[in-house]
Amino acid sequence: MSSSHNITTLSLQEQAFFALGKKLQMAARDVIKRKLASGEYVLIDGKYYLASDDPNLADK
Repeated sequence: MSSSHNITTLSLQEQAFFALGKKLQMAARDVIKRKLASGEYVLIDGKYYLASDDPNLADK
């Protein structure tokens, strides 16, 4: 194995933080999906907005 490859191991605490971060990302995605599906949020030009703030929906 080449000595130019530096393998870094994570401590248990770092592994726990990484796992928690992944779980939080997944949970946040689920919340956004539910809010989009319910019509509470809208996606405009790649950004999320509250549907009540969408000027395009104000006329409806």
